[in-house]
Amino acid sequence: MAFIRMKDVEGLVFVPEDTGEAKKHPCADCYHCQWCSDNRCTLCLQGNRPERETRQPEIIAMDSLHKKDKTP
Repeated sequence: MAFIRMKDVEGLVFVPEDTGEAKKHPCADCYHCQWCSDNRCTLCLQGNRPERETRQPEIIAMDSLHKKDKTP
């Protein structure tokens, strides 16, 4: 497990390691399979959620929310 620096992101970002353990499906964004129910897996596998190459947009959005919370 490691923390990395990302362009345009303040601070460090946690990037989990792939454990190499067995997975129910080869999901690209799964680092630790929790063997979800088939219903939950189907939601992801049907493509009802957009594919992301990076989580940077989420990180930037969360950072901006936290900054708003800290302003008086």
